[in-house]
Amino acid sequence: MGHYVLGHVWKEIVFSSLMMLLTLFLADRAAKVIIARYKERFGFDRLSDIASFPLILLLFGVFGLLSTHSTTGYLVQSNIKQISLVWK
Repeated sequence: MGHYVLGHVWKEIVFSSLMMLLTLFLADRAAKVIIARYKERFGFDRLSDIASFPLILLLFGVFGLLSTHSTTGYLVQSNIKQISLVWK
């Protein structure tokens, strides 16, 4: 109930959406650089090729792992605010 009263639900939805977009953007940029450099070794030259799917998953996993610290920090801060509201 405290998260709803403090408006954390909408803030967390927006924050999570922005983090997802940032992760997808970084994975896209990194994939294009990697594909340009190693296209002969990989056997594909476009990100839209189905063979690039493992590379996309790998990059999304790496950037998702890196973004968990900021996401967790944000969620902890919202929980601290909610707990302080309950204990007043």
